[in-house]
Amino acid sequence: MNVRPAGAGFRAQMPGKPQSAVQELASPFGPLQNHMAVLDLGSQAMVVTYADIPAERATAAHPDAILDGVRKGILGGERRLDQELRLTMNGFPARQLLVTDGKARQGLRVRIALAGRRLHRLFCAHRRAVIGSGSTTRALAGRQIGEDCDFLHLVAAAHLA
Repeated sequence: MNVRPAGAGFRAQMPGKPQSAVQELASPFGPLQNHMAVLDLGSQAMVVTYADIPAERATAAHPDAILDGVRKGILGGERRLDQELRLTMNGFPARQLLVTDGKARQGLRVRIALAGRRLHRLFCAHRRAVIGSGSTTRALAGRQIGEDCDFLHLVAAAHLA
């Protein structure tokens, strides 16, 4: 299913119809309106979000500092960063994270992109893919998360085009 929230500046392909929601998100920039599309498939969950950082704060901070702060927020609690890739998505700074959530016993693949002042986040959780501590386990779980999430693509429309 093609998900294209009005005015969001992106589209996502999901294997079903997600639930839409907006929630206030506490951030170092002050409260943000976080727009979400959530699809729960039982052993997997996919979430695509976007939020606009206040213009004066977005221009004052370096994009890497903003992405570092988002990563720090994702890693709260019992989550552990297993891999981080710095990349660009259509010329915009981005990150890909592989994370183990020990409490929820799941692996997460997260992509974050900053397009101007709009922050895009894509989460794919696989409840069976706990990344673990060994490099072989991490590689296998990372591949499992990647394969299971290949059908979920954050595709550029307006802001990421």
